[in-house]
Amino acid sequence: GLLVAYRDEQMNGGGRSATSSIGGHYGLPSVVAAAVNEIAKSSDPTAEQLVQRSGFIQLSDINGDGQTDYIVDTSVTGSAFWCSAQSCMVRVFASTPDGYERNDFQAFNVTPAMFTCTRGTCSKTEGSGTMAAVAPAVPVPQGIRPAPGTQMAAAPVPSAVPAVPATTAAVNASPALPNFFGGDSSPTEASLASHCNTVSLVTSTNGGYITAETLTDAGAAMAEQLCLARTYAISAGETLMGQVQGASQQQIADQCATFGALLKEQVASVSLQPRDQVLQSVGQFVLSTGMSPAQLEKTAQICLASGYKSDDMGTAMGAALMLVALGKGPYAELMGHHLSQGFGATQREDLAVGWYDQALTSLDGGATPVFGPGQPERAGLLRKASMMLGGNASAGDSAPEVTQAGLPVFSISE
Repeated sequence: GLLVAYRDEQMNGGGRSATSSIGGHYGLPSVVAAAVNEIAKSSDPTAEQLVQRSGFIQLSDINGDGQTDYIVDTSVTGSAFWCSAQSCMVRVFASTPDGYERNDFQAFNVTPAMFTCTRGTCSKTEGSGTMAAVAPAVPVPQGIRPAPGTQMAAAPVPSAVPAVPATTAAVNASPALPNFFGGDSSPTEASLASHCNTVSLVTSTNGGYITAETLTDAGAAMAEQLCLARTYAISAGETLMGQVQGASQQQIADQCATFGALLKEQVASVSLQPRDQVLQSVGQFVLSTGMSPAQLEKTAQICLASGYKSDDMGTAMGAALMLVALGKGPYAELMGHHLSQGFGATQREDLAVGWYDQALTSLDGGATPVFGPGQPERAGLLRKASMMLGGNASAGDSAPEVTQAGLPVFSISE
């Protein structure tokens, strides 16, 4: 009766009522939902509000069993109850065949890469900062578990600030570059979404897209192709979003926003460094995540769409860089577009050519087109326009005979 139901709820998933009243309410396994309820009791936000808050629950497959593991970070609750001066309580729920095992830590700046798990037992990775592990709880039955497959990249969240020894304070302030656009006075970046609306109107007025045969303005042609690629990226990402379990569209957008933050240095380097140097840095980041390439690929495709939908160039470019680093060469086209058009990057046509070349080389090698797959002539347009951007003004005219020795462009079926 009522006492049995109450007992089951307190056991965090021992009976049907616990699964339906806790796990079913939040779309989480019952033991995770019970932890949310416990944390909410000492926080101003309600349990429902905490679940919706970016960074409070992070999803990842930490132990590599193909199932979802959960990280609950109390630093985003706004409550001092769970935090000390240097760290906050973090609960890691690792999946096992018998349910989830809870592992408690004190940590700051939490990401899944900070933990390693073997079945249900987790520990911190070296160099992850101050973290005290507590003995894991006994296994508990699993409640509602998201289906294996696409998982969102974990979001780094604001956390307690680690203590800094007083001896590190500089006696004299170090010289710094002046910043005339800091804070609220930062110049507003141009909107790619708005730009693509304008490009679409111009394209319609001109009677259709610029082709290799009608090409005279490489910049205008690449603007059309950027907006076309953006549309394909959003469509593909939205399809994958529909497969994500237990996350709303807003939660996906919030978590994807971290791509720009996590890959901020790499995104900035696109405007300054050659392609190979940028990708080397991105590759090192990929290795540090602790996630499988398959997970990262799907997550990056979702966040690429999210970034373009929300006009967040940092997220979009970070996701595109990750896809290229994972061996998806056709996505390099996006970096070329951002550099040639100046959205999310400094306008650098000289650097853009290298990214276009990687995308075209990948397509020539048999890679499946990801943008305009039914338009085999598109590669020819990109090749011709990128040559014009690279300073080959004659590319707009008939090409010299020597250039005909290049690889042919084939229609690649999906």
